[in-house]
Amino acid sequence: MSEGRSAVNRLLRVLPVAVPAVAIALICFLSGPDRFDAVDGAEFAVAGRNMDIAHPPGYPLLLFLVRSTGAVTGYSYTGLRLLSCLLAALAYPLLRKAFESLGASRAGSLAGSFLFLCLPPVLSQTCILEVHSLAILLAAWAVSARNSPAGPYLFSLAVFGGHPTSAVLLPLAVPRRIRHDDSERVGSSAMDQPAFEGPRYRRTVTIQHGPQQAALAGHGLAHGDAEAPDEVVDGADDGFEDLHGGSFPGSVGGRDWRAAGA
Repeated sequence: MSEGRSAVNRLLRVLPVAVPAVAIALICFLSGPDRFDAVDGAEFAVAGRNMDIAHPPGYPLLLFLVRSTGAVTGYSYTGLRLLSCLLAALAYPLLRKAFESLGASRAGSLAGSFLFLCLPPVLSQTCILEVHSLAILLAAWAVSARNSPAGPYLFSLAVFGGHPTSAVLLPLAVPRRIRHDDSERVGSSAMDQPAFEGPRYRRTVTIQHGPQQAALAGHGLAHGDAEAPDEVVDGADDGFEDLHGGSFPGSVGGRDWRAAGA
């Protein structure tokens, strides 16, 4: 009984991804033209068959796939279009995973991925022999796997093996751990600044007289309600020298920090 339930659960997890992927492949195949276009499609077919180089940047991965597909289906346009339709279908689960990794819900990622691949500008490129089905697949794979060790390699593959415009996805392909570490580093550097240079000790010194407050403000210190640490007392010496020609008296916020040995 438990094995039967686990099989049903696996089927329920697979169907929401498999059914839209098959639908996308059918939509791409049925909506495409019945002959080679006079631009990239014909060029890719000839270059793949003859092992030539296509227009820059060359698209070697696509040409390898074209030649491999042509060896099985022949180099007819219908046979080679199957490659684009299959790549678009394979891109669907990767797009869904990429959207989920960016915070989308499961239902939202499933619907969003399907709608994206059915957009007219996208569909017009995935239903013909073009590089864009492969480019979408590789870009979605790079974003979805950005936190894995393979993430940087997949992003490079998306740029150099798919389409160069995938480079605009670099902010999304940066691993979450690196972005988190950078944010912590920025925060810690701000906290490590001396009292008279950064915002850490803002509003820490209680100054009762206007001239004293003005002198401290000139050295980056601001009026506040909390008791001041040693760094503020030491850093405020310059302000009181400007005002009184002497050293800071050490009595701030009602407490004598120097006398208390703080």
